[in-house]
Amino acid sequence: MIALPSQGSQGFTLIELMATMIIGIILLVGGGAAVLRAQDRQQAETVATELQRFMVQTRARARAQDREGCPGTPGVIGYEFSFDNTTNPTASARGLCGPDKWNPARGTEVATYSSNASVVIVPSSLTVDFYSLYGGANISGGGSDQKIAVSNGNVTYSFTVSPGGEISSVQKEP
Repeated sequence: MIALPSQGSQGFTLIELMATMIIGIILLVGGGAAVLRAQDRQQAETVATELQRFMVQTRARARAQDREGCPGTPGVIGYEFSFDNTTNPTASARGLCGPDKWNPARGTEVATYSSNASVVIVPSSLTVDFYSLYGGANISGGGSDQKIAVSNGNVTYSFTVSPGGEISSVQKEP
């Protein structure tokens, strides 16, 4: 009798291939979801940080009595920061020109910020007047601190502005 050579495994079985494919698909889907969550988080954090920086720059213009926003007027009372989120986040800085600090004229728009990020911002609109001399602020709606929250999906970043003109740093909300 002639002995046949033993046949060893010549490849993968169908079960092994299917198990490998299923594990690969699970890893791919899980990784894709993690990337999307990271992008949502990054987008919300970026818009919150940029909006907060723009507000800080507007306050700095007011405190420095930057004349760019009030050309040809008797004085700079401060700067107005205004924000609107009806379509895309947009903000502007405009001079508050005097001599009447209780009823200043709106000066020239000197800076703008816009983003095409798909985020939700609360409140949807806001106006803050930063004053030159004593450094305070008048917040639309009056009175107390105003929180600005930027969210995208399950993540929210926020900062606050106070009537004293202080602007907090951006924080991730729990």
